[in-house]
Amino acid sequence: MTKVLGEATPVLTRRDTLGEGPAYDRVGGRLLWVDIHGHRVHELVADGDGAWRAGESWMMDAPVSAVVPHRDGGLVVAIGCEVRRLDADGTLTTIARIDTCGVSARLNDCKCDPRGRLLGGWLAYDLSEPGDSGAVWLERSTHAPVALHQKGTTSGPSFATGVDIVAVLSALGLTTLP
Repeated sequence: MTKVLGEATPVLTRRDTLGEGPAYDRVGGRLLWVDIHGHRVHELVADGDGAWRAGESWMMDAPVSAVVPHRDGGLVVAIGCEVRRLDADGTLTTIARIDTCGVSARLNDCKCDPRGRLLGGWLAYDLSEPGDSGAVWLERSTHAPVALHQKGTTSGPSFATGVDIVAVLSALGLTTLP
């Protein structure tokens, strides 16, 4: 039996080509997400009365697959195979480039753990080979990418608060990493 909790009310009429990766920015009071094929980062902003309104929408120069708030303000976005910082004035600064071993690829579904490290997967644009994908960890202090594995498209990273374990869902199943 299904329990109905209430009626959903649309708060935005914007339509994305492939909208993904919602991330709530508690400090900024906004919901962030990306339109991968539309090359956009969007925000939905809470007003003081508990309602939501459309905020900024930033156009990127390539498919953008993830967005998370940066601890010092601004945003961190995954664009193609680069991790970039997006400042409030629209300036983009490359933080890291991910080595995909020559495969034409893009990052996919990135999240930050409680310690501020970024975990993300990457996949081949043409999805022709399941092995043409992997996961990387971006260290907070050095921004150095660390390859975690090179098999299976990584999606849905999740973190346990206070525990150094991450769960990664991929085409090969669920993996936990210390």
